[in-house]
Amino acid sequence: MSEYQAEVKLLSWTQNPLETLYYVWERNRDPKFDMSIEDIRRKQESDPEFAKKVGTLFRDLIETHLPLAEMADFVFWIQDVSLSLRGQMVRHRIGVKLSDEQGMGFANVPNLHDSTWWAQSMRALDLSEFYDTGHYTIPESIAQNPETNEMYQKTLGALQEVYKQLVAAGIPREDARQVIPLGWTHGLAWKINLASLRHLLGGKRTCWISQVGHWGPVITGIVRELRTKVHPYLVNLVNPPCIKRDQYEGCGYKIDNKLRIQGADFLTPCVLFCNKEKEEAASYSKEVDDPKWIVDDGTLHYNWDDSIERTPACNSKQEIAVKEKLAYDFSGLWQRDPYTGIRQEVFEAAADRAANPERDATKMKDVVHKHMTDGVGADDKG
Repeated sequence: MSEYQAEVKLLSWTQNPLETLYYVWERNRDPKFDMSIEDIRRKQESDPEFAKKVGTLFRDLIETHLPLAEMADFVFWIQDVSLSLRGQMVRHRIGVKLSDEQGMGFANVPNLHDSTWWAQSMRALDLSEFYDTGHYTIPESIAQNPETNEMYQKTLGALQEVYKQLVAAGIPREDARQVIPLGWTHGLAWKINLASLRHLLGGKRTCWISQVGHWGPVITGIVRELRTKVHPYLVNLVNPPCIKRDQYEGCGYKIDNKLRIQGADFLTPCVLFCNKEKEEAASYSKEVDDPKWIVDDGTLHYNWDDSIERTPACNSKQEIAVKEKLAYDFSGLWQRDPYTGIRQEVFEAAADRAANPERDATKMKDVVHKHMTDGVGADDKG
């Protein structure tokens, strides 16, 4: 089985992005401003209050969507990206339009790039051993079920064999590649500016409701590279989309949470939404006779009877374990308490969780356990 772990490397970047934006902002407001980039950098090292001022201005400039954020660029190499994830990644541009040209339902609006791509070519690469060499990803929902996992892998092996037979029959690679699955992984270079990076790390892709499982390794790798190579403050770009300037501003995906609470959608409701908008969340569970989850004063309780067979199959222990794991994962990704949204300075940066899993795991599990026992996000355990 291939375990998807994207490898992210920051190849090049605009030097001193925080200091650059601070200089441009101050110089535009005060023609007599005469600090150099080096002066700003050194003063941050010796003056914590000044460093906080630079960081706060940096955050405010990005969150107000001023074009200053487009002045800083970053070039990443990302290895082991699936075709399906690449289809999501290329949407992080200033503009898109509907089109059939690219086969994914959209095309880039000319001359409005805020990111640039260059991916390994399926036409040039020999993909006759993609399955044997493990260049594919298996979604967790498939991998955790032995039957579906076997079915999935047999299909990948069969597709590899068909590809080889087509090429052996004289079919050009560019035509034979049509049988390669969306789970095939490859490498690509990605140039993205700070404005688009902020949208990625503080938008839908870091939301509980979204497919963070696909994005998680990429986001973790990006944050690690930014923190270690550019500036530690850049980890603060990572936020759930419902929080702006450390304030919860409301969930943009209430319908998804409603369906999950009621059981029409089998995925787990967002514990942050349930706690922050407890009255509305509670009303969702009261609208149906047999909701999957009951929200009581912000607390999410699993409600379904394990003795009743359902499709897909589920049970209380498994569902509660999934919810706890999600809370654990998001606490590290956001560096926030996943139930309250409060930033926790003691949390390790999301990037460090991959490098230091044992050191970080205890802190995250303690936070989740505290909520389970104190009532916020606790479950009835029968």
